Amino acid sequence: MDADQIGTLQSTNTEQFNQVIEQVRFRPFHFRIRSKMETFNDMQNLRWSVYDVKPVPYPEYLTVLRQSVEEMHL
Repeated sequence: MDADQIGTLQSTNTEQFNQVIEQVRFRPFHFRIRSKMETFNDMQNLRWSVYDVKPVPYPEYLTVLRQSVEEMHL
């Protein structure tokens, strides 16, 4: 479900919107974001955009954690 669909759901069916939010609440996700400095009327603003969201891939994540611990010699 994309952001536009969630926005529409929020304004049309609050109960279903709340169900969707509860399904992802407090679950770990891997966000890919980008930031861009923009200037408008001589004011600089940092704009953030999320361009990908996926559940945390635990097998890969655990491998990286193990390697990090080994590198720290713990």
